[in-house]
Amino acid sequence: MPPNGTQTEGQETANVPATSPQVTARNRSAVTSRPDARLNGNSPIGRRVRDLHRALMKRLDNPTDVIVVADILAWAELKAAAEVARANLLEGDTSSNEVVRLENLTRRAAVSVGLEPAGPPTPPSLQDIFDQIAAEQADDTDNDADESES
Repeated sequence: MPPNGTQTEGQETANVPATSPQVTARNRSAVTSRPDARLNGNSPIGRRVRDLHRALMKRLDNPTDVIVVADILAWAELKAAAEVARANLLEGDTSSNEVVRLENLTRRAAVSVGLEPAGPPTPPSLQDIFDQIAAEQADDTDNDADESES
C-alpha cells in the first residue's frame, strides 16, 4: 500500500481486528500490581497511608478493579494528608482553610470509593413501638404468673 493510504490495482487490505494483549502480572504497571509498594514505609506518614490502604482494601473484600484500587489509594493519601494538616492546625502551623479543603477532598474520595456517609438513624415506626410495648407487657404477665404459682 502506498504511504498516502490509497490502494493501487490488485492490492487488497486485510481488515484485521485489533487485539488487546492478555493481562498478566508481567505486563501490568508496578503500581497496579502492588499499589502500596510506592509508599515509603520508613516514614510515619507512609506507614499511615499503607495501613489505611490495607484496611480499606480488606473492608471492601480486596477489590481487583484497577480504578477502585487507585481510588482507595488516593483516599488513603488524602486521609493521611488531612490528618497531618489537622495536627499542624492545632500547632498553629497551617490555616483552617487548608484543613477544610483536604477534609472535603477526603470526603469526596470516600464517596467515590463507596464509603457512603452514615446518615441519621431511622426512628422506629409507631407499629414497632406498639409491638415492643406489647412484648414487654406479655413478658410482665408471664413473670407475674410464674411468681404467683411459686
